Amino acid sequence: AGGDRSISPDEVREHCSRESLWVALFGKVYDLTEFLASHPGGEAVVLAGAGKDVSIHWQAVHKKEWLEQYLQPEWCLGTLTAPPGVQPLEEHYIEKPKAAKKEGDITFSIAEDPRVLKKRLMRRQGISCGETCKVIDALQRMQLEVSMKDNLMERVVCLVEERGDPNCTDQDGKGGSTPLLFAAAIGSDEHVQRLLTANADPLYKTEYGVTALHKFASRRLPDARASSVLNALLEAKCSINATMGQGRTPLHVAAQWAQPDMCRMLVDQGAMV
Repeated sequence: AGGDRSISPDEVREHCSRESLWVALFGKVYDLTEFLASHPGGEAVVLAGAGKDVSIHWQAVHKKEWLEQYLQPEWCLGTLTAPPGVQPLEEHYIEKPKAAKKEGDITFSIAEDPRVLKKRLMRRQGISCGETCKVIDALQRMQLEVSMKDNLMERVVCLVEERGDPNCTDQDGKGGSTPLLFAAAIGSDEHVQRLLTANADPLYKTEYGVTALHKFASRRLPDARASSVLNALLEAKCSINATMGQGRTPLHVAAQWAQPDMCRMLVDQGAMV
C-alpha cells in the first residue's frame, strides 16, 4: 500500500507546489494537494509548509490527535525515512514577528503567530480591510473563542461599511477570500447581512472556485448561529451546489471534514447527494 512505503526528504522537497503538495507530519508524509483549496485557514497556511516538516507548526496550532479528524487516511503516503548522509527535511514553524518596514505599514507573514499579529494590527490606524482579512485568514486555524472571532469580523464589516470595499481579498492580487467568505466561515448572520447590504458579491469565487457556501461548510459544529447564516446566504442566491476544484460542492467539504450534522443541514436545504 502507498501508505507503507519509505519516502526520503529529497522526494518530499520535490512536491512543493499547488499542483503537488507534500508535507511531513510526525514522521509520516502526507499529500495535501486536495486539501489546499478547502483548508478553512486559507491556502497560504498550507503552501507555507509545502515540501517541509510541519510537525512543530502543527503542535503550535492544533493537537496531535486532530490528525485523524482533519486529514484523510488516503492522503498518508508513507513514512519519512532519511538514509545516512541525507540532509534532514527542513522544518516549518511559527516565527517571531518582524518589525514593520515603515511607519504606517504592516508586514504580514503567515508563519507569524496570528495572535501577536492581531495585537499589532489593532494598534495601528489606516489598515486596509484586506490586511485585516489576512489576520482572520491566519486566525481561522486556531481554536478561538466566539467573542474573539466576532470582534475580528466586526472590525472587517465596519471597515467595509466605512471604505466601500466589500469585495477586497486577503491576497495582494485577485482570487483571494473576501469578507463575506470569512463571515460565512466564522461570522454571524448579522455580519453576512451587513456585508450583503454593502454590496458584497454573494456569487464571488476564489481563483480555485471556493464560494461562501464552501467556506460555510467548513464551520465546526455545534454552532448555534450556523442555521441563520446558511439561510442568509441562500436568500442572497448563493448556490448550495456550486462546484470548486475537482467538482467539489459544499456537501463534499462538509463530508471531508467529517461533519454529519453539517451534511444533513446542507441536504435539508437542497444539496445534491
